[in-house]
Amino acid sequence: MMVDERDRLIAAMAAELHALKIFHSERAAIRALAGRYRFGDIALLVDDVLVEARQAAVADIMAAPEQAEPPARCEASSLARPSRMAQKIAEQS
Repeated sequence: MMVDERDRLIAAMAAELHALKIFHSERAAIRALAGRYRFGDIALLVDDVLVEARQAAVADIMAAPEQAEPPARCEASSLARPSRMAQKIAEQS
């Protein structure tokens, strides 16, 4: 895949995810993009696409802080909760 094509695909996929407000998981992103793009392209680019979609969401929030709300599921994401290992360590101490 050529660099220009790769960049074009990333921008197009990220725009779709941003419009659908899908930022929280790779699995959700793959499902949303599955019917529109080749699976090989999705599998290869999904990480970069999510980064760009998340950056666009943050830019929107920063552009209008008094009106914007964080993306849905932000608090419920796996990043907001401690991992099972961290919970076990906390219980033992």
